[in-house]
Amino acid sequence: MGTEIGEALELGEGNSVRRTTFLRGRRDDNQHEWLGPDAFLHVAPGVGSSIPEGDAEAIIATGLRAGAGVVANGGAEGGAGLEGRGGDGKKDEIAGTGVLGLGGSGRQSGSAVHSRPGAGLLAMGGAHVVKDLTLDDVNAREPDGCGVLAVPAGTDIPNWDESAHVGVFGQGGHELEHKVTVFGGSSTQGSPFPGAGVVGRGGGRRKKTDTSAATVVPGGGAGVVGMSGGSSLPDVTLQRDAGVVGWSDLKETGRAGVFITKETPQLQLAPVGVPFTGNTPTTKGKPGDLLVTTRKIGAEQTAELWFCDKVNHWNRIA
Repeated sequence: MGTEIGEALELGEGNSVRRTTFLRGRRDDNQHEWLGPDAFLHVAPGVGSSIPEGDAEAIIATGLRAGAGVVANGGAEGGAGLEGRGGDGKKDEIAGTGVLGLGGSGRQSGSAVHSRPGAGLLAMGGAHVVKDLTLDDVNAREPDGCGVLAVPAGTDIPNWDESAHVGVFGQGGHELEHKVTVFGGSSTQGSPFPGAGVVGRGGGRRKKTDTSAATVVPGGGAGVVGMSGGSSLPDVTLQRDAGVVGWSDLKETGRAGVFITKETPQLQLAPVGVPFTGNTPTTKGKPGDLLVTTRKIGAEQTAELWFCDKVNHWNRIA
């Protein structure tokens, strides 16, 4: 059963091979086009009453040792290496994910770590390959492709120049007001708001024992940590309870954040109402904190800017 060279494979049976097996799409000698539908091989469940009960994978591929389970090469004219389409969801359920990546498990015995868990997804952009250089090509430097380009449905893919040479480029979805006529009436369809290009949420904190369910503990990790090139990852204690952490350990030139606009304020600190004792806010603060408060002074609602110079000690600066 498929154990010798040239022997046919048998469906429904165990088969083995000693050499690579090729399945190639071809045309007849008197034909000029591929006569099949859209694939060289199509694997699908039966139809009607022949559909088996339960769930099953269409194809399971296991690599040898460090070999990949599947290597998919796109067509020579810009075809995708892999295209994943999620199945339509059942009623009141979310449809299937286009691609699901699960990293391999790590191994540990007691305190001895034998292997680390793998990433669920590793994305690496294509390299810019330069050939046939001459002495006249003094400026042959071009950027490489981005690692991940993520756009929601119905959104134009950004120009290549905008996303080139970045790890992740996220394009938010557009707000769309689409008027359509339905049974003689009018209906408005489309996304009701413009979406963010990237949303990051830090992990929370949980506590549990062998006999109790997990309980939520206040606090958590940063939603996004941005590091300048050449900087090391900041200590995790500096990443707690912040939406965004900017970090640079480069001397002289390093900046944790730069805000640039055209003829508008570069930064807004939205005023917050906090308790006061006399004329001083009672909010807890760490040295270096800025706080913008709002309160009624006289007949007007007024914003004030405070600077924390010592723990829980505020100085009004504007």
